[in-house]
Amino acid sequence: MRRYLLLGLLFLVAGVAYGQGVTTSALRGVVRDEQGEPLPGANVVATHMPSGTQYGTATNVDGVFFIPNMRVGGPYQVRITFVGYQPYVRENIMLRLGETFVLNVRLEPQVAELEAVEVVAAAGVFDATRTGVGVNLDETRINTAPTVGRDLADFVRLVPQAYVENDDDDGPAISIAGQNNRYNAIFIDGAVNNDVFGLSAQGTNGGQTGATPISLDAIEQFQINISPYDVTQSGFTGGAINAVTRSGTNRYEGSVYYFLRNEMLAGLTPKPLPGQRRERLPDFINQRYGFRLGGPILRNKLFFFVNAELLRSETPQPYVPGEYLGESAHRLDEIRTVLREELGYDPGTYGTKAATLDDNKLLVRLDWNINPQHKLSARLSYSASDNRDEFDSGPFQIVFLDRTEVFPNRTLFTTVELNSVLGTSYANKLIVGYTRVRDDRDIDRQPFPTVNIEDGQGDILLGPEPFSTANMLNQDIFTITNNFNWFKGRHTFTLGAHFEYYNIANLFIPFNFGWYFYDSVDDFLQSVCAASARDGQVVTPTCQAYGLDVEPASAFFQRGFSLVGSDIGDEADNIGAFKAFQIGFYVQDEYQVNDRLRVTAGLRFDIPKITTRPRYAPDVFDTTIPAVSQYYDLEGARPGQTPRALLYISPRIGFNYDLSSNGRRAQLRGGAGIFLGRVPFVWPGGMFLNNGVNTGFIFRGGPVEFRPDPRNALSPVDFGISPDALIPSGRLEIFARNFRYPRVFRTSLGLDYELPYGIIATIEGQFTKTLNNILVKNINLKPQNAQLSGPDNRPIYAYGFDRRGRVDRRASLIDSRYSSIMLATNTSKGYTYDFTIQLQKEFGRTLYASLSYTYGDAFAVNDGTSSQIVSLWRYNEHVRGANNIGLARSDFSIGHRILGQLTYRRTFFNRLATTITLFYTGESGRPFSYTIGRSRYMIGEGPESRDVALFYVPRNANELVFKPYTSGGRTITPEEQAAALEAFIEGNPYLRKRRGKYAERNGDRTPFESVLDLKIAQEVFTNIGGRRHKVELTLDIFNFTNLLGELFGAEWGIRYNRPFQYAVVQFEEFRDPENGDLTPVYTFRLLDIKSKQDIFDRLVKDFGTYSSRWQMQLGLRYTF
Repeated sequence: MRRYLLLGLLFLVAGVAYGQGVTTSALRGVVRDEQGEPLPGANVVATHMPSGTQYGTATNVDGVFFIPNMRVGGPYQVRITFVGYQPYVRENIMLRLGETFVLNVRLEPQVAELEAVEVVAAAGVFDATRTGVGVNLDETRINTAPTVGRDLADFVRLVPQAYVENDDDDGPAISIAGQNNRYNAIFIDGAVNNDVFGLSAQGTNGGQTGATPISLDAIEQFQINISPYDVTQSGFTGGAINAVTRSGTNRYEGSVYYFLRNEMLAGLTPKPLPGQRRERLPDFINQRYGFRLGGPILRNKLFFFVNAELLRSETPQPYVPGEYLGESAHRLDEIRTVLREELGYDPGTYGTKAATLDDNKLLVRLDWNINPQHKLSARLSYSASDNRDEFDSGPFQIVFLDRTEVFPNRTLFTTVELNSVLGTSYANKLIVGYTRVRDDRDIDRQPFPTVNIEDGQGDILLGPEPFSTANMLNQDIFTITNNFNWFKGRHTFTLGAHFEYYNIANLFIPFNFGWYFYDSVDDFLQSVCAASARDGQVVTPTCQAYGLDVEPASAFFQRGFSLVGSDIGDEADNIGAFKAFQIGFYVQDEYQVNDRLRVTAGLRFDIPKITTRPRYAPDVFDTTIPAVSQYYDLEGARPGQTPRALLYISPRIGFNYDLSSNGRRAQLRGGAGIFLGRVPFVWPGGMFLNNGVNTGFIFRGGPVEFRPDPRNALSPVDFGISPDALIPSGRLEIFARNFRYPRVFRTSLGLDYELPYGIIATIEGQFTKTLNNILVKNINLKPQNAQLSGPDNRPIYAYGFDRRGRVDRRASLIDSRYSSIMLATNTSKGYTYDFTIQLQKEFGRTLYASLSYTYGDAFAVNDGTSSQIVSLWRYNEHVRGANNIGLARSDFSIGHRILGQLTYRRTFFNRLATTITLFYTGESGRPFSYTIGRSRYMIGEGPESRDVALFYVPRNANELVFKPYTSGGRTITPEEQAAALEAFIEGNPYLRKRRGKYAERNGDRTPFESVLDLKIAQEVFTNIGGRRHKVELTLDIFNFTNLLGELFGAEWGIRYNRPFQYAVVQFEEFRDPENGDLTPVYTFRLLDIKSKQDIFDRLVKDFGTYSSRWQMQLGLRYTF
């Protein structure tokens, strides 16, 4: 450990960096005389007028000046003086985050007079430092965009190359440039604000609760960079989201605000099924309160800013009776009655529920102008959020209330930044940060086993959420960043320094209370009655029919437990604790070749390393490793070791060429380079939990006793396993010795051109090639030893069969003590691309309009969409097995995307102002796959596998074999099923063209979605004592399209849930496995589904802010 720390300190001294955010802006230019000759020694002073903060320098021998590390925003006044020449003054310069504003000046002799000049708009597009693909959002864009959630996603969706997918329990997931949502970097005031452990869909600390790290009112500007060829920005293969917080000024300025949503500000059922009525949401209320205040402590010297915000949110999870496609909707009340009367346990309702979130935020910032050369800022933010998520019931699943998840989070985040100008040739920026995160995911009701009941085309879920029974996470993160700049002639050289240190402790035992899988409602109720009968008395008619001698039915049972100390809930002792760091260094040259061409070239060297060694079983090298090595290349992976500390080299080069002529602005920009991302620590963190000696698992099938008390849950002893034989057990997770972090090569080319009438056109495209991404294999599986009989002849693992004529999944294991052995390695297969055309124009201060079209696609082997290594393996749809997946369309494929914005502002009588913004989003649906239900029993890939085998589309439905089944008291014959399947395929254009072939992974998409959002802001302002006071009333309408449709009787603005996998048929058994006939026998239960649209009519999204149902938010704000 000591040698790593010494190495990190050595790199810090030399100038090292892994990745940092952008916090400032800059000013650059050339000062010439009236003959066009450079003027060395000219004095340049830029003053931030609201705060009086001054930045000064002098031109060098080439007349070049450069002022780095300036506060974003403005307005600025720039004053340039030289003896014998008229002073040059420019007013109202506004600096965008990350922008270098170019100001080339000719000084006139003293006899001439020069008036102040006001800078015109659109400087953000024609920025000489802009090389790659990215978007800046200043305060105006932030304030005018429709927003209901007031979170990052509401603004990242304005980026043409981004896609925001609303997640019902984890906030919106942000994918940029077709990359995994975990592969973004999020910086606030230059410091890393990622959820580095990787559990939050939105990528921020505390994001698992659905909360955001800081209030939108605390943010001054956003910048979203996708291909910045500036090597100081790193830690992502998707996009870098930079945000800078507000600062105080010489004026006391503040705002108090309130936002409200409730059931009266939301629409009716967006698209009812036949026979259903359109109804309002149940009563709910969503309230947000807050204030911000900033001002001087010492005028021109020391400033403060504070923001506090409280959110009390309810999100209804509506359920429409009759939409459930399972076969036992009429027995749901019976299930609840039997549990309540026989076991004294009430699972609660399965109908409409709600998710709640209480979120409290505080941010305090101080800015100190030590002197003209040194500026110091310090920020502290704290958030406390508590989420209670009641999961919704829908067409494919019934979820009882007892599956509710409770999630408290506490996050403390501090940063200190020192910006220094050292003479006219040097500058330095130092950022120090500390983050403390505490998560405690838990259940909401009394302890009880988790239960899943297969119910035809649906599932019935009750009991605690299986991954919340023992789940805690503590993170402490320290960061130090240093950038040193040297300005020489037309060159700006940069050396940087960054060091991150992590101390992480994770308690996680999945399905710790026991998890029972039943094939039917009858099987479950029989087992419940058997548990009740053990006490000698049954009270419900259901159990009385079984009698007192009833035995438990067949089930698949699994349970995780601690192998260290206590093994129940948060009291368990098997915490996976580890430490890690990331270091690196870079060097870069920004070269202003001439007044038109600017080239940026840099080179990065990065080293990430996990320093803690996992534990392992004593005999693993004598038994397990030799056994699996007979069949698999372990690539140097061994229990007890972490991946080597590899050196990653990332060169980048970018350019910007000014093509302006004849008063028409234009620029060509582009570049190429390598971008290194982060591995979510939850993936390698599994080595410290799943190593054979920390967490154990039981997997058993057949008649299994149902035990309602988790403290008396089934244990290995109940299955004849002695305590001495428990080690090793559970899962084993290992990483290839040379495992590499996510890394891509990315190149882009863009043209910005000013058309007639001031319209700015942008054409840009980018291509991303995967260099390294994660790939997971289960190396505890014997080779595939059979194949299906018939036209679908895919390989399977047929080492044994159960009494139902299905594959015995445990028989395929090499070492039966481990439920799986997961090897994490890499793949270099995969690529993404996107092409964008955009038009935008500002009509003075009255009207802004923009329109863009993007087409993009993404292809990957493993999308990395889960937090568990085992789930990265088992949820990949496949034909030849989960160990043999190939390149396919990614879950993050963008498809077609159209964005349009129209903002109109009008001032009346110098006392009133109205702002109206319309924002349109039209985008392709999400990719999904057609699969086979219960295919885990057909493929036989061990007890950890799932139902993700891709569907073979028959040339004619009679190619498949069906068995009769009973639904609603009627027997459905094989002939009826074949005819219904034939009609289903004919009604689905994608499946129809795949006849005789397998469905492709992510081969189809949900329907195209078109949504228009609206924001109206009405301001009333007046001047009192020389200060403007303003009262503002706002109305945000998300999915204004649906509101219009409701008014005109049309179904507009419909959004759809992504099914990921849609099971066409269900595997039941093999025809005659004992005699070698492995023809699969299916049932087809989608008798009412005649077309592709029939599928999606049952997948209409009706929860959260990204809903098919229109929602309004009223806001009231007072600003002074």
